[in-house]
Amino acid sequence: MAVMARALKRDGGNDLRLGEALVGMGLIDREELRAMLSLQKELRRANGDAAANVVAERFRIGRLLVDSGVIDAATLEEALARSRRTGRRLGETLVEAGAISGDVLQRHLDRQRRLTAMALTGLALWSASPAPAEAGEPANVHISATVLTHASIEAQRLPHEVVISSEDVARGYVELDEPLQVDLRTNHPSGVVLWLALNSPRFTAVHASGFERGAPLSSGGVAVLVPQGERGLRARTVSLKVRLTLAPDAAPGTVDFPVTVSLAPA
Repeated sequence: MAVMARALKRDGGNDLRLGEALVGMGLIDREELRAMLSLQKELRRANGDAAANVVAERFRIGRLLVDSGVIDAATLEEALARSRRTGRRLGETLVEAGAISGDVLQRHLDRQRRLTAMALTGLALWSASPAPAEAGEPANVHISATVLTHASIEAQRLPHEVVISSEDVARGYVELDEPLQVDLRTNHPSGVVLWLALNSPRFTAVHASGFERGAPLSSGGVAVLVPQGERGLRARTVSLKVRLTLAPDAAPGTVDFPVTVSLAPA
């Protein structure tokens, strides 16, 4: 992303660590820097296949709220138990209980999105890196990057509605027959992150398959990294198979399509 290019330039020119450069530029705060450094330690202990799960677990909204001191662990556990009973999202449960305000929840959801996008970008670079040298062997890493900025959704082909059958209610989810398709255009070398956000209380989570890297969000949505693969401005169609997890009190019927799609450069 363009902001990373500016941070790298500042890092080299002033002998600052990249994280400190990002903080100095006002692009992240120190809590987010600590979260990213903590994530780095956890990723070193994880296998490549488990890395996306580490990201998802590390940036759950409840953990972010506890780590920032907004709520304590006991409040989180109580809210999680109530959320499981009612089928409502954790953030909504905490706001209704008066544990946090709506502004605090939104601020931490925004932080969750930023941290997840940064982490997914790091995973893409990590998976493309050569294997490390054996212990005791010198290793040279040469990095070059072209920073580009364009990323846009040209068209979307989404269902207008979702039919919930009694069989769907019994198994707890709806499997969409047709894929969700998004036409996008980008020239960002790391690709883009597609955000699939839920906007209906009848569902608790959206799952998307079709790409290797993806991280569920505690708000019920999912962030999917779509790699670019080629240099230059490219148009492509992303096709995702979607499953919607039903809320415990969901009933058969027809509802408006409950997913909103947006994107940002990775």
